[in-house]
Amino acid sequence: MLEILQTAKKRFHDGLSQLAIENGAESVSELREDNVFVLVEYMFMFASLEVGRDGNSLESYIGGHNRYIAELLEDRAAQRTLGLSPQRIERGYFTAEQIQKARANLLLPTPGVDQADLQRLTVLLFSPETTRQTIEVLEKAGFLERITTPFRSKIIHSFGVAERLFGAYLDEIAGGLSGKKR
Repeated sequence: MLEILQTAKKRFHDGLSQLAIENGAESVSELREDNVFVLVEYMFMFASLEVGRDGNSLESYIGGHNRYIAELLEDRAAQRTLGLSPQRIERGYFTAEQIQKARANLLLPTPGVDQADLQRLTVLLFSPETTRQTIEVLEKAGFLERITTPFRSKIIHSFGVAERLFGAYLDEIAGGLSGKKR
């Protein structure tokens, strides 16, 4: 099983690197970092659940996220297990105004999730700065773009390519575990 996982992950990173080179990227070494893998996995999940298909789906997802953040803030043992401070966890909470802004971003000509909102959603995975840096790596490689709005926020618009490569990674694992040859 470990061989299947390692081979599939290598193919995923090779695919990202090859496409980035085709997109004109000068350096692809950062694409092999674990942070890229984890963020693309999150983006795949986000797309698979169709979280951003409309304001209601996004608001529902954020509501669940906020409930989990609130639970973690009350559970000191869970905070220790995660190795996260209450201050870090609190950074993931969305206010009512931020939820409405996230909904409104889906109505833009190029709909997407604001970088600050993605940083809140991934606060349990990364620091906000690590999320920003990982987004920049994916942007430089041509897998997404950040569109600056008149309000100076940055809307993340993924082209879906990295997510499709992650889907192929999962398919390869499933095929390998079921005994199918690839």
